[in-house]
Order: sequence, then structure tokens, then C-alpha cells
Amino acid sequence: MHKQVIKKTSGLTYYDKNPRKHPASQIKQLASSINKYGFTVPLIIDENDMVLAGHGRLQAAHELGIEDVNCVVVNGLSESDKRAYVIADNRISDLSDWNWDRLMSELRDFALDDDFDWEDIGFGDVDISELLADVLPEESNEPAPLEVVAPKEPYKPNVAPTQSVSEVHGGDLDKAGKKLELDNSEQARSDDLQVACPSCFHEFVVRP
Repeated sequence: MHKQVIKKTSGLTYYDKNPRKHPASQIKQLASSINKYGFTVPLIIDENDMVLAGHGRLQAAHELGIEDVNCVVVNGLSESDKRAYVIADNRISDLSDWNWDRLMSELRDFALDDDFDWEDIGFGDVDISELLADVLPEESNEPAPLEVVAPKEPYKPNVAPTQSVSEVHGGDLDKAGKKLELDNSEQARSDDLQVACPSCFHEFVVRP
């Protein structure tokens, strides 16, 4: 007869010949799931508190600092039966398969939630990126376009009236065949400067 009990994690032992491996990545996912939903699946142990099923869950419980867990005690199994049960528990679950249409439908719904943590259901970011490549937005490696902002006012160089264009811009304006000249018109101030743009040759007045 089996019975359900609460056991201290510190008093439970692992079956040292368990052929199932639990990598750190899986323990992390189990811990995430337990932290989210609680310790909902009891460990299967024998009358000597040795774990027959649930080695990974017990490791995750230790990682989370859980002291008490639900257990189902299986009595009356021979040593051979216990060894066979450990293998059966791991192997038989491997024989199931996904209904891919239903799984993809569920995963697509979860993908709409930006805060959904895939670790809670045992999927990593890489798994999801491959499964939902047609749903998730692609990340671009292209640099973001530069934003060009037009100046509010035309550029006004700070030059002295006696400077030539070549002195102001290292010869660039001189190559354009323009010189900085004073505007001696009656309307202009005596110290106004007339400057030519080296690119478009547009002339404008500069007042120091």
C-alpha cells in the first residue's frame, strides 16, 4: 500500500545507480517551474527514503532551499523492482510525442506576452527562436539610421575682417576662387563680411 507523506529534503537520498542525467540547464528550468507553480508533483520514494522517481525535482528543491516536499512512499518492492521502476519512470515518458499543431498554437499565444518566461515551461530562448521563427520579430544587425537634424540658424563663422577665406578654412574656400571681402555698400555696416560657401558658392553676410 502506498501513502503520501511530507518529508524533509535533507533526509532523502538519491538512487546512486540512476541512469538518467540531469544537466544544470534542466535543473534551472525545473527550479523556475517549481518557483512559479509550486512543488506539484510528489517524489516517489521507498520505505528507506530513497528516491525512485523525481531526482531532478529534488535537486531543484535543494537549489531553491525548499526543506519539505510531498512524497509517495512505495512499499514492498524488491531491489530488482526498484531498479526496474527507476528505468521505467524515465523511459516510458520518452515514448510520448507532441501534437505539434496544438503545441505551436499554444506557444504562439504565449509569444504575444512580452513578460512570459519560457523557462517556466522548460523551453529556452534558442528553442523558442527556432520554433517560432515565423512569429518572433527578427533582430537586425544593421546599424540604426542616423537622424539628420537641420540647424535652426545658418552657420556664422567667427572671423576677423582682415582674414582671407583661405585662412578661415585652410584653403578650401581659396580653391573655390572666393575671397572674404568687406561689403562697402551704403546699407551694410562697415565691418560686415561676405563669405562664400565652398560647396554651393552661395554668398552670405557675416557680422562679427
